[in-house]
Amino acid sequence: MFGGPRLASRCGQPALLTPAEAQFASRTGSAPWRRPRPQMCVLQQAHAGPHAAAIVYHDEPHATESDAWWLLRDTDTRRWAILPLCPAWRATNPDYDTCQLPKHHDGHHSWLLYDAA
Repeated sequence: MFGGPRLASRCGQPALLTPAEAQFASRTGSAPWRRPRPQMCVLQQAHAGPHAAAIVYHDEPHATESDAWWLLRDTDTRRWAILPLCPAWRATNPDYDTCQLPKHHDGHHSWLLYDAA
């Protein structure tokens, strides 16, 4: 057996945008990264805290390329937040993949997650 971490399933809870959220997403960020369609929670299944769907990377003058708008939601609340991406990277990949989840996320890094559905 290999001694490294095992793959885990992604939460996948859908984030259906409200009309106001879709309008916000279409106005925010650079065109190649706009994603106004429904998004799934990108965190590991059974994660702690709110669901997180990456919607757009933003291009405001003070932003860095590692900042992104995330739709964070739980049972009672929904909010947009600008969060940096996780700084972890996978040195075993020739392209040095970086984790595509928010910094300080719960669970595995993005390259160890798979979509269960």
